[in-house]
Amino acid sequence: MTALPVACDPTPDASTPRLVVVPRHRLHGDADLADLSPREVDVMRLVTNCYSNQEISETLYLSLNSVKTYIRGAYRKIGAPTRSHAVVWGVQHGLLEEPDVEPELRAVN
Repeated sequence: MTALPVACDPTPDASTPRLVVVPRHRLHGDADLADLSPREVDVMRLVTNCYSNQEISETLYLSLNSVKTYIRGAYRKIGAPTRSHAVVWGVQHGLLEEPDVEPELRAVN
């Protein structure tokens, strides 16, 4: 099993990131960004960066139903049964954007 930190934490004051344990067999290891349409990549980038469906709709000027359709299609292609799995896949494929945080404010491991 693989455990990866997930950037999405439902509590805004959480000081430590949540961990999601994702069995490797659950995600398509061979699914790549090239397997997704350009719009699915746009949507997955926002999903990976913790945008809600409503925020994705407003950011990409899409209807909420269109966002849900793109998400379903992307999840099917990458084999993600849940949003957490999709976020982990997005992190693994470089869709997580670096937050705008001053270096001195970043947590040091």
